Amino acid sequence: PELADGNPAAPGSPPPGAPPGGPATLVNLLDLYYPERHHGITRVEVVGRVMLPDAAQRAEMKKHMPVDDDRDLQMVLYRYCVMCCAADASPVFALLRKQQPAGLVTDDWVKVTGHWLPPAGLGDPAILELERIEKIPAPKDPYLSAPMK
Repeated sequence: PELADGNPAAPGSPPPGAPPGGPATLVNLLDLYYPERHHGITRVEVVGRVMLPDAAQRAEMKKHMPVDDDRDLQMVLYRYCVMCCAADASPVFALLRKQQPAGLVTDDWVKVTGHWLPPAGLGDPAILELERIEKIPAPKDPYLSAPMK
């Protein structure tokens, strides 16, 4: 993301983005890992399943992904991406920053709206600073399809 003066924002810093209540761009989880395709977009809406990792799961996750704040591992949005068939599906995810809403359980389908912090570098997670999260029915097609280039 860029600051108002055109300089790049520091990795992990909140983008200036649209004001709350302004339009959000509907993207899928894969889109969150291609910021060069979405120049200027900072406020997004994404559909996925929520994971609420326990302490042991968070400790394991931290071994494999760089995070500056352990609280970033409290809530994860994920969805499976298929290359060929369901047998080769791999999870795609984003970390969700916000206090966990009451009533959600792991694997609930949700629609989230918030400010997107693109990955700072290769291997870094995408992060969404949530404004809103709502439980929704499972979509007709729960899988994402891998882009063919």
